[in-house]
Amino acid sequence: MNKGRVMGAVLAAMATASTPAYAAEADVCKLKMATGVQRCRVDVKVTPVGTNGCDMTIPDAEQRELVLNAQNNLRIVWRLNDGDGTYLFCRQTGDGVFLKDPVRQKDKQIANMRVMKDPDDDGPDTGDEFDCAARFKWKFKNLRNATVPAGTTYNYEIRARDAANARQCKLDPFVRNG
Repeated sequence: MNKGRVMGAVLAAMATASTPAYAAEADVCKLKMATGVQRCRVDVKVTPVGTNGCDMTIPDAEQRELVLNAQNNLRIVWRLNDGDGTYLFCRQTGDGVFLKDPVRQKDKQIANMRVMKDPDDDGPDTGDEFDCAARFKWKFKNLRNATVPAGTTYNYEIRARDAANARQCKLDPFVRNG
């Protein structure tokens, strides 16, 4: 799937946000971390294109249009190519998963944005948070109140690179609180 089709799906989902049909509650959020905290896993597929480019997609529709219903204090974990190490999030070069809208940043829904070396790591930051890793994590509060009603959309950007540091990739999906 190319970026245009991914963005088309995102825009179509955003246009129908007032109806419950835009996406089902993600089964990907039924996983548990070693600490028992609920985790949503988003598998990101990255493939090389040409000599310097790459294509980044989220093949699973429920992961691509992640809708969180009545689930609080989740960990959302993005995993590149099944964690095989061919593509990485390197914070020191600006890679990771970041909110695009400054207004949504003020909602304070997201904390602990960092790389993950251990797929079950939910403790405090250990080691160098600027290491490169195939996983990136958010703690997403998913609180609903007068300033952040249910259905608020959080557009974000995924930025990663190949292990040789030759290819940089981007993708713009979203998370919607419920």
